[in-house]
Amino acid sequence: MVITRKMANALRTDLDAALASLGKIYALQLAVGGFTFWPDRITLKVEGLTSGGKSKEQELYEANAGWMGLPPFGCDVTIGREVFVIKGMKARGKNNILMERKKDGKGFVCPAASLPKVKTAPTMPLAEFVAAVQVLQKGECDRLNADKTRIFGAEFLPYPESMLAIYHREGGTPAQALADIAAEAEAEARFEARAS
Repeated sequence: MVITRKMANALRTDLDAALASLGKIYALQLAVGGFTFWPDRITLKVEGLTSGGKSKEQELYEANAGWMGLPPFGCDVTIGREVFVIKGMKARGKNNILMERKKDGKGFVCPAASLPKVKTAPTMPLAEFVAAVQVLQKGECDRLNADKTRIFGAEFLPYPESMLAIYHREGGTPAQALADIAAEAEAEARFEARAS
């Protein structure tokens, strides 16, 4: 007999159902954790939580959601035409957000950048926000220019208020605005490199 993907998926579904029934007896939430199969064997891990307990994936997500601007744990998010439930975060990897598709319970892993950012009200007036961004940006230029091994210097060019107003409206901090600008510039450079 050979273990096929179809058989492994059916087995995992049956194991989850059986563990859920067993969990009721012991007042635990039992489920299959890691599940790997080959043509001749299956390896799996069973995970259990007490009522109200948190998995390590949930704890990691909740610890990082605030500073990353992510939606709350367990909430529904719409990506494209599908609705997903946030189930946690893996400690490693670029694709580290664990989600479950609401319509069929199928699990997915995606990058944090694909989740909608939580919108918050601005925490300071726009003029203060712009000034704080410029101070941080100037500090970064000074830090780069202090490195005598660099061939090219970093030139300080202040971002216009009209550009920073977008980040201000989203309620981010000046540091988050600079990080987002850098990430967007890097993504654009990668795209240009692929296109040329």
